[in-house]
Amino acid sequence: MIDMKYMLMKSIVVLAAMLIGMPSSFAESKLTAEQAENGKPIYEKLCIGCHGERGKGDGAAANFLRPRPRNFKIARYKFTYTMYGKLPKDSTIFNAIAVGLPGTSMPGWEDTLTDDQIWDVVAYIKTLSRKFTRAEKKKRYPKPIEIVDVPKEWTGEDIKQGYELFKKNCVKCHGVTGLGSGSTAVALKHDLGDRIWPRNLTRGWVYRGGNEPKDIFRTIATGITGTPMPAHLETMKPEDIWKIVGFVNSIVKREPPRVSEVIISRYVEGGLPKRPTDKKWDELPLEYIPLVSQIVEGNRWFTTTLESIYVRSFYNNDYISILVEYDDPSQSPLETPIEMFPENEPDSFAIQLPTIIPTGMEKPYFLNGDDDAPVNLWKWTNNTNGNGADALLGKGITNAVLMDESSQNITVKSVYDNGRWKIMFTRKLKVGQESNLDFEVGKYIPIAFNAWDGNNGEKNEQRAISIWYWLLLDSPSSMNVYLFPLIIGLMIAGGEVWLIFKAKKG
Repeated sequence: MIDMKYMLMKSIVVLAAMLIGMPSSFAESKLTAEQAENGKPIYEKLCIGCHGERGKGDGAAANFLRPRPRNFKIARYKFTYTMYGKLPKDSTIFNAIAVGLPGTSMPGWEDTLTDDQIWDVVAYIKTLSRKFTRAEKKKRYPKPIEIVDVPKEWTGEDIKQGYELFKKNCVKCHGVTGLGSGSTAVALKHDLGDRIWPRNLTRGWVYRGGNEPKDIFRTIATGITGTPMPAHLETMKPEDIWKIVGFVNSIVKREPPRVSEVIISRYVEGGLPKRPTDKKWDELPLEYIPLVSQIVEGNRWFTTTLESIYVRSFYNNDYISILVEYDDPSQSPLETPIEMFPENEPDSFAIQLPTIIPTGMEKPYFLNGDDDAPVNLWKWTNNTNGNGADALLGKGITNAVLMDESSQNITVKSVYDNGRWKIMFTRKLKVGQESNLDFEVGKYIPIAFNAWDGNNGEKNEQRAISIWYWLLLDSPSSMNVYLFPLIIGLMIAGGEVWLIFKAKKG
């Protein structure tokens, strides 16, 4: 009976909070000092390495992470349902711990910790900042925004209006195509001085605050505390924000593409595409290859901005062309360097191939080969005309030398358009030179990739890399491909006619 009364009273309190606008934190369990005490050893075991002993975001790993770990002492939380700069609800901190933040080094702990343990950690984290204590004493509870009137769908006109509002309010940072390449993107930093980049809005799988329409609305409405992303609900009507959400919803991909283990190069008769923007490339699927920071050797690099590439390939009787596309927030080197971020190296990209096709599954060392198994590197650099390329022989990540003049037979054409590089490499299939790969149809050829974002200060070993994948030159189509299925089909049809005739005769 007591339990029934308790549940009834709790329901009344929650209902009252909804009806009269009482701060929703009243409806949450009040965290206790005992919970904070229980949460401390969990924090020290799982969180201290990044967030530091006192929660200042200065753990041993902090300097190697981008973005840096949250500074709990200043209690400025990015993805909340409260307005810019305001303290979050306890449930917001709980969800960040449980689910993690996609696209960062913050994992989700819901498979490791129980809900009670996560609440204990929330309680302890709140003790690391006096802001929570002061707010509690003054009874200043978090006041989340209301998210209502969620559209079930957007019409073409809604999306068009949303794009016009996007251009008016968002393009300077996110760029006209939403790839994070706006005019101010290269100069942004958060309140602690570190460089940050605007979100590439097409990559929904790394939206840190969620990628559903209500999540996008919340981020636009409340802003992202500590960053240049303002709270648009202070200047815009909710219905206009929903229209921007409609536009973003039209370009976002919520799940990452499937990783392509094998890149198929398709045979074509006659000429290959002449430019990276040639419409013929649209005949091929985009093969998705993820990139990671080079943290293995030499002057290691932990904070690359380049996350993945797309690859397509054609070949004919004489040449092979490989098109690489990837999102880059800036075309480097910049015409006018940014004073606060002076790094202004040129963008570069390299395709990595073995010097000979291996007979088995063994491949050269993935970081530019070694003395025993060197690799060919086709390296493009964004020089004055954007079409420079070098053929290099790699024998290690710090040992890539220019090959002789007769091996400099790679043609490259490149274009940068609103946040995306398209780079087309073309070379003869067979060159008949020692230490220079000859392509063969039907053979699995190892292929890997290296990318340098110049405006991020990347050069030499500091780069984004891939592991080895496979390139396969598909066999050319012949009449037999079409003739044999036709003959088999006619035989089957003829057999069926004969059986029907015989059945009727019987």
